[in-house]
Amino acid sequence: MAQGLVDLGRRGGRAVLAYLLLLCLMMGMSAEMRGMGWSLHGPLLVGAVASGVRLVASRALGRGREAKPGIWFCTYAAAVLAVGLSWALATVLVLRSQGLEPAPVVMVVASAALAAGGLGSMVHMTRLFTVWVLIVNGGSGVGMLLFWSHLDGIAVIAWGSLVLGFYLLGTGRQAGREYWDRLNAHMLLEERSAALEDARRAAEEATKAKSEFLASMSHEIRTPMNGVLGVADLLRDTHLGPEQQQLLATLESSGQDLLRIINDILDFSKAEAGRLELEHVSFDLAEVAEHTAELMAARAQAKGVELDVWLDPSLPQTVAGDPGRVRQVLLNLTSNAVKFTDQGSVRIELERMGGDDVHVDVRFTVRDSGPGIPQAAQKRLFRAFSQLDASITRRHGGTGLGLAICRQLVGLMHGHIGLQSEPGRGSAFWFDLRLPVNRTPSSLLPTSAARAMVVGGRHEGRIALVRSLACIGVEAKSATTLSAAVAEEALDFVLMDVGPHDQHLFMELERLRAAHPDVRVLAVVPVAARRDVRAVHGEVLQDVLTRPVRRFVLAQAVANPDSTEVGGPDPWAPGSDELRDSGPRIHGPRRGPLSNPAALPATEASVTPTLPPAPEVAAPRGRVLIVEDNPVNQMLARRFLARAGFASGLARDGKEGLEALRGDRWDAVLMDCQMPVMDGIEATTHIRRGEVGTGAHIPIIAMTAHAMEEDRRRAMEAGMDAYLTKPIQPQEMERVLNDLIFGGSDGGTPSLSEP
Repeated sequence: MAQGLVDLGRRGGRAVLAYLLLLCLMMGMSAEMRGMGWSLHGPLLVGAVASGVRLVASRALGRGREAKPGIWFCTYAAAVLAVGLSWALATVLVLRSQGLEPAPVVMVVASAALAAGGLGSMVHMTRLFTVWVLIVNGGSGVGMLLFWSHLDGIAVIAWGSLVLGFYLLGTGRQAGREYWDRLNAHMLLEERSAALEDARRAAEEATKAKSEFLASMSHEIRTPMNGVLGVADLLRDTHLGPEQQQLLATLESSGQDLLRIINDILDFSKAEAGRLELEHVSFDLAEVAEHTAELMAARAQAKGVELDVWLDPSLPQTVAGDPGRVRQVLLNLTSNAVKFTDQGSVRIELERMGGDDVHVDVRFTVRDSGPGIPQAAQKRLFRAFSQLDASITRRHGGTGLGLAICRQLVGLMHGHIGLQSEPGRGSAFWFDLRLPVNRTPSSLLPTSAARAMVVGGRHEGRIALVRSLACIGVEAKSATTLSAAVAEEALDFVLMDVGPHDQHLFMELERLRAAHPDVRVLAVVPVAARRDVRAVHGEVLQDVLTRPVRRFVLAQAVANPDSTEVGGPDPWAPGSDELRDSGPRIHGPRRGPLSNPAALPATEASVTPTLPPAPEVAAPRGRVLIVEDNPVNQMLARRFLARAGFASGLARDGKEGLEALRGDRWDAVLMDCQMPVMDGIEATTHIRRGEVGTGAHIPIIAMTAHAMEEDRRRAMEAGMDAYLTKPIQPQEMERVLNDLIFGGSDGGTPSLSEP
């Protein structure tokens, strides 16, 4: 009802204006009509006053904020009736005195118009509209009955007006019912919309609370996990027996599995909250696939499963996008394929599906020879917490979040993901991405027009090597045995893909040497077999490469015929992700103590180590200050630094760190973010403030259990130069330190982080 009164006021105000125009017209005509004068002006003036009252009441109702809308409605209704009565009286007077003059016609037609006009303003007030029609048209009816003999032709018009009035009564009642139905439906929709909005806000708050809880739990779990995995890494360098080494490998594998579950839950939570962010940087397409295969190679080969990478030579080398997220999706699909495949092979394929010089359409496919997936189960695979086998007797565990996260990530990158599978015939999971082409020169080593032969018993392995050679500009042929290579007239090198059943290839090497004494022979073997093959057949092989072979390793082997140790710094080695994403690099002079210590807050605390000293470092490559409150993390950081050739010092909170920087010279700082007294963000802000105008800039590396993107952004905005997430990888820490202190070199000494 309240909304109906508001609508009545808004519509009624506009109707008054039309009525006032009619009043002005009739007052103007009254001067020309015989004997009317003030006898007609009186009712018209009453109508004008009533119209004014109606206008005021309309505005009050239309605002909908009056304390007593019922009083204003009564006022409005009284004014409407007064207007109708004044017009009806004026109509009777005109009909009585004017006969067939134009004025009566105007009055009768105007009465019909007024009655019809009320339908728009009073449609939802059926009773008021009925009274209005009867009164306004009643003047024409009364005049027609009283003065029938004087009207003649006007009677026809009056009858028409009356008929219109009765028609309007029926139409008004129907329109009124429709109005209230629409209004009730609208109000119900608004109520439901308000309820949905409240539910949406509650869901957002719940999601935010869940994300904050998960972030907090992630931080609390990562801190002890840093100790577990860090100590396991240190144990690897000690003298362990075979049984202890097996137990250590189990410990590390279990810790990594737990860390992967934590990362999956965090990613899913961020995706639900709409907080997943994408990078847009240049990256090498094939490197993503090869790095993924390299990470999974040991696990696949331990199960006896072959892992290959098939590359499309027509793909551009570099594109723009988020390599970390692409690799995350590909790694998840590959990990699932290896996990569910007990025999046979897993293959990562990159194929060009279309595109032009600006964009390229790439399909990433992970194909396996596993048991396959029933059609009914395929529909639920990409749902959160859904597993192919959810029974308590299932062989493979997991959170059921991996494929759901893959679907969300591919969707964020405006791609599509799907699968093709039949029970007993394996599965093929794929995702398509449209990526901008980055026109950068190839970073692969240049190769001359070399002629190669790929031999081996595995069809998939030979195709993978032929495609990789094509990507670096080498045309190669394929054969199952070395006999085809012996028959070739011109050959520069032979690539032997040696599997468990291909040992006969080594026996045929003498025939190959006799036919081609200058040909170079490279063997491709599983990681675990490299040492044994090199020891037994090293004299007849230029080098032994591990499967799957990466293009840059293959390019080095082809371009360096005299080298017997192919390889070199690998920018995609495990632990390098944070280095590549670690934010701005350092510019300016070599870092030293702060030149403006007065700008830092004073503290009376001193740096006192709480643990036994780290191993002595002879001729340290640099000095690193560790600002960390957790004793276990302090010990691990000192051990990792000592193994990498750095001397270290300790500070237990941000204030102690500031005091240490004021009193001594350091080459870099490892800074925890969450500490008592003064946290790492505040301490970094003080350090950067003290460097203003001095030209000094000491590298500060976050070493924290906070893994959320907003935590990383906050650290970078405070002035940190890199961000390492716990559990800390020692190789990763060393790479970042080399990059920030020595500009990416090793500081003139060999790396000590490799076991």
